[in-house]
Amino acid sequence: MNIFLKSHAEGFEHPAVDAIVVNALATGLVIVALAVLEITVPPRWEEPFEMVAGVWLAFSPYWLGYGDPLRTAHIVIGAFVVILAAVKLWQDREDIEASR
Repeated sequence: MNIFLKSHAEGFEHPAVDAIVVNALATGLVIVALAVLEITVPPRWEEPFEMVAGVWLAFSPYWLGYGDPLRTAHIVIGAFVVILAAVKLWQDREDIEASR
């Protein structure tokens, strides 16, 4: 959000900057909302969607065409989200099998 406000305050308006900010905010909100659902929804429901959001975050710099350092940050954070979701999915599977 700060990038968006700063770029418009300086008179620099570029559609790519707006797309990058909207993409980052929307993806972040989706990831947070799915993490909150962990509390209320049965296991193994939200992790696949978190993985999809992480993959989107990692590949969106190439689709939107922006470079470093934002590209590197989005790739690293996206990979981190995918890894954490995969670990959580694996743990949920073990918990379900142990309770049988």
